[in-house]
Amino acid sequence: HEKKSYGELINVGSTEELSVLQLAEKIKTVTGSRSGFKFIPFETVYGPHFEDMKRRVPNVGKLKSICGFNFKYQLSDTLNWIEKSHNQTAGNSDEGFLPQNRTTPHLNANHPGLES
Repeated sequence: HEKKSYGELINVGSTEELSVLQLAEKIKTVTGSRSGFKFIPFETVYGPHFEDMKRRVPNVGKLKSICGFNFKYQLSDTLNWIEKSHNQTAGNSDEGFLPQNRTTPHLNANHPGLES
């Protein structure tokens, strides 16, 4: 029995178009951060011949047709959930929401986006 997804490339992501700056602003708002932004030219980071995509909006049509996937939550819901989870566990150094280096969120099975 052949699976519909065999050999297929499937986009997974939000269909909400958002720039990195807009995402940073949303995170800043949710967290109440007073941090500023530092803008570094692509050439400085990636070299003179780097070309970035102007827009990133995945087409999730194939994902929906193969497995019926639909988003249950918007980005703002997920950001609010992460902030709430972090605030609830921030005082517990053994099971903190963020790892010691505090750079990447550790998602667990209670994340609303991970529901089956």
